[in-house]
Amino acid sequence: MAVDILALNDPATITAIITAIITAIVAAYERYQKSITIDAMDPEKPQTEAQTKVIEKLPERIWAMSDADVAELSRQLKATGAVWTGDALERTIADMVEKKIVEFGIIVEDHDGIIETESQSAFVSYGSFTLMSKASAENRCTQRSAPAWYLAG
Repeated sequence: MAVDILALNDPATITAIITAIITAIVAAYERYQKSITIDAMDPEKPQTEAQTKVIEKLPERIWAMSDADVAELSRQLKATGAVWTGDALERTIADMVEKKIVEFGIIVEDHDGIIETESQSAFVSYGSFTLMSKASAENRCTQRSAPAWYLAG
């Protein structure tokens, strides 16, 4: 490709070249910002420092558990025989929200005293919870590099 040196002296050509370069840089930056935002909300990716920075800018209602969800988690865990002291579940979840941690495990080690009852634990991801066995919740925390919080009865 031959470049006409004389054309580089033309102000219109120089302006067009500069505009094209700036447009390309802006487009690349916007793609980068979009990928960070998408990664921040991707439950398939462990939470990174970059994701936390994006999450800090989002309203909690987008990624945190609502009071109704916390109450439902409590109800479902107790229905499986899980027991914990006082408001430990609510305090733990509030602490995770304050720290902007979107994924964590709630591990319940105690049960209702009935040997046949296997109490469940939970894994919380972006405001939604899944009940599972203690071992499964611990494994999920390990796989996702997420903290596990143990509630004692």
